[in-house]
Amino acid sequence: MLETVLFSDKYRSLIPLVRRTGLIFRLVYITTVHPDINVARVRRRVLAGGHDVPEDKIHERWTRSMDNLAGFAERADRLIVVDNSGQEPVMLALRHLEGALEIHDVDHPASDRLRSLRNTVRLP
Repeated sequence: MLETVLFSDKYRSLIPLVRRTGLIFRLVYITTVHPDINVARVRRRVLAGGHDVPEDKIHERWTRSMDNLAGFAERADRLIVVDNSGQEPVMLALRHLEGALEIHDVDHPASDRLRSLRNTVRLP
């Protein structure tokens, strides 16, 4: 398991290695509809004693992560993309093992970036 904010595509080269060892590349991508939501959450975390992240970094990471999403999603054997902006999570995209990518028609930046991949099978 690897946790990342997908700020860069440096982990993309690991995908073929994962497959050569017989493993499945699963991507669980959890996002928000806007980076200001993340800024507010970090502020609450800091008030509770947690670590801070500069606001400009939060915005930059959110945007770069969104920009990298499609490149990883098209290679994922299994994929779940979830928006956790509100009280309840909202499913944005799903791919079952060896299935087509299903994009749920939700007005969301992640959905917008994935629409070109709708009903495609994964890349090697």
